[in-house]
Amino acid sequence: MLKGKILRGLNKILLLSLVLFLLSAVQFPINTLSATEQNKEITIDISYGYGNIAKGGRYLPIHVYYKNFTNDNFTGKVSIEFIEADNKKYAYEYNVNLEQKKIYLTDYYIRISNEVNKIVVVLKDENKKTIIEKDVSLNMEANRSKIMVGLLSDSQNKLDYFDDVAINFGLLNLNTVNLAAGSFPKSSSGLEQLDMIIISNFRIRDLSTEQSRALMNWVKQGGVLVMGTGQRADDTIGRYAPELLEDIYDSPKMNTLNFTFNNESKSIDLYTTSINMHGGNVLLSDGDFPLITSVNKQKGLIAVAGFDFCDLNDFAAENTQFARYIVSTVLGDERIENFSKQSEVSDDTFQNIEPILNSSETNKLPPMTVYTLIFIAYVLLIGPISFIYLKDYGLAIYYRKIVVLMSLLLLAVIIIYNGRTRFTTTFYNYVTVYEAGDLDVSESTYVNLRNPYNKPYNVVIDSNYSVIPVIRDRSDVDDRRVLNKSTSVNIDNEEYTKNISLNHVGAFASNIWKLDKTIENLNNEGFTGEINFFNGSLSVEITNNYDYKVKNATLILYGKIALLGDFDKGETKQIDNCQFINIPLTDFNITSRIITGMVGETTINQNGSVNGMDTEKYMQLLNVSNFLSFYLGENSNGYTADARIIAFSDTALSNPIFFNNTMEGSGLTLLTSVIPVNSIEDGKIYRQSLLKMPIVLSGDYSYIDNALKSNEATVLEYFLGENINIAQVKFEQISDIFSDTRYSDSVKVFKGNIALYNFKTGNFDYISKNNFSILELLTYLSDTNTIRVRYSNIENGNLETALPMVSVLGVEK
Repeated sequence: MLKGKILRGLNKILLLSLVLFLLSAVQFPINTLSATEQNKEITIDISYGYGNIAKGGRYLPIHVYYKNFTNDNFTGKVSIEFIEADNKKYAYEYNVNLEQKKIYLTDYYIRISNEVNKIVVVLKDENKKTIIEKDVSLNMEANRSKIMVGLLSDSQNKLDYFDDVAINFGLLNLNTVNLAAGSFPKSSSGLEQLDMIIISNFRIRDLSTEQSRALMNWVKQGGVLVMGTGQRADDTIGRYAPELLEDIYDSPKMNTLNFTFNNESKSIDLYTTSINMHGGNVLLSDGDFPLITSVNKQKGLIAVAGFDFCDLNDFAAENTQFARYIVSTVLGDERIENFSKQSEVSDDTFQNIEPILNSSETNKLPPMTVYTLIFIAYVLLIGPISFIYLKDYGLAIYYRKIVVLMSLLLLAVIIIYNGRTRFTTTFYNYVTVYEAGDLDVSESTYVNLRNPYNKPYNVVIDSNYSVIPVIRDRSDVDDRRVLNKSTSVNIDNEEYTKNISLNHVGAFASNIWKLDKTIENLNNEGFTGEINFFNGSLSVEITNNYDYKVKNATLILYGKIALLGDFDKGETKQIDNCQFINIPLTDFNITSRIITGMVGETTINQNGSVNGMDTEKYMQLLNVSNFLSFYLGENSNGYTADARIIAFSDTALSNPIFFNNTMEGSGLTLLTSVIPVNSIEDGKIYRQSLLKMPIVLSGDYSYIDNALKSNEATVLEYFLGENINIAQVKFEQISDIFSDTRYSDSVKVFKGNIALYNFKTGNFDYISKNNFSILELLTYLSDTNTIRVRYSNIENGNLETALPMVSVLGVEK
């Protein structure tokens, strides 16, 4: 009996096993069929950046690989979505058109902050039905120690020695990316993930005009461009020679070069050419031969080597510290420090620009004087005047009704009068920087979009604009008002327009955007002229090429400003012995007030006027000053040899920002152009020693701000130039206006002791004057034309201490 039960049990198990086996055998063809069916559909694969490396605070390329295996053409949209630091959902939409049985690779550029860790890519058909949705994780944290370096060369493998190079004591590593002319981005957005680009052994004219413009725009926004020359100097630098070089370079020839690093000197025979850049800073030299020279371009830097980096391939393999030495020298300590802190420093653009944009609608301010008079008249009318009048005529019983009637009449008057201070539709405030060059015009606009109602709204702009949301820092976001998950921003990119839709962002909530575009200068707009600055004497001849009057025109040299006044349409001004002011580079608030005429005492009169101006005009001027201070601070990047003309325009730009005539808008336009400066006269040259970064022998010094960062004594070694016979050295002190006690909370000017190191005695000698002849300097000059200066007895305080500029007069060898 028991045996029979066991056998029946075993039979059941075997039968069940057979059924499971048959089911599993049938399942494999189902899976195979399913996979086959899937290959007859639309699929997408996604990658991002360069090798799936992402850095926040920049544009990130999103690469979408479409495969349409169907027998039908597909029309729809792809949406790239993510949650930003301000807790708003952002979606960038693009049209997608896929032909049947075709494969496509498309790049999209979106701006993200350091707070974005995931994006969602959604493919929708023309009925807005979701076809595919994919999540993509961005590994931001792991990439923050990387410096991304693009390599553009016909011999890419010979530049591989720059890959995986450790700098800053191993805290940062280089990650190289191979670039090619065929796939080189046509917009600076496609280059923003790169920190540095090295071009060597490459014909740069193979880049199109759009690609070349994208490269220069990338530099101006903060990129570092390094160019090798050697035998192919014409190919590499020829396109930019008129803009970058002081004079024509010699034909390449074979030379023996010496590189000194790790306290050793290494020699190599290379084809070289001597590059003399306009306003160039010699970063590395071999005797009198400039190995690498650099020049600042707005926020970025261009460095040109007198040799081809590809020729150093074997040399770098033998000397493994060589690449680190080159990169560290080009970047400099301050840039390397900024790279190290790039993930720690929060973007405060929103907090800085919002007050400026919110203050530009001064015509909407209520006139307090008028309201005060209306209130006094109302009190008198409903009080003694009405009561006495009605009592005299025996109508006192109607007093309450009269008061109610007068109150209603006053309410109607207030409502009607308030019409000018009310918003009834979407409105915007903007500030625009309009930079006109010989070939191109760059327009950069910050705009604050607001709506008086808590309802969705949308705006339309030209597709040539790049659209960057300016994100409020997460620590500044009020969590109570961001709980609504429907709060979102959608940017729909069409062929000729971009449609921005804002959903449930709140009434009057600030939505700040940065809009950039670059176009050809077809109307020859801008400022042109000649500037001569020699040994403290400034003469200018400037022409206003705009079709309208400009105000508060100012010439900005490195560490100096000269007020030129207003220019009428087409006006040319010639000013000899133009007066200028030496300014600190630590803070531009006082400088901007000088330019706008707001440096006097602030007085408020009984009638409510400020400094003799009505409140509205004063607020407008204050806003202009604040915007100018913001602009100067954003574009301060150390020494530059060229001058910049700035001026303000009351005339709106010819093309409106938004394609909507019903919107209300107001703002400011800052016009600017760059003009070369001539500092040579009768064979003599006048220049700043800060052309080259001084060596900090002790203390804490900021080269970009030319300031002491602490209160301790600091010793700097200034390079006066090896290729110059020095005749005179000047310490150009900051102008006295900045020492006014009214500005002590903004600017601290050095008023301590200055001493020069005496190479003969080995001691520091205190000095009491600012000008020194060559005879007075003989014991203070080193063999390589350097002087060591000690700044001591520095005032206490938390502000940086602005130092004098050191200038040199002499004859080039």
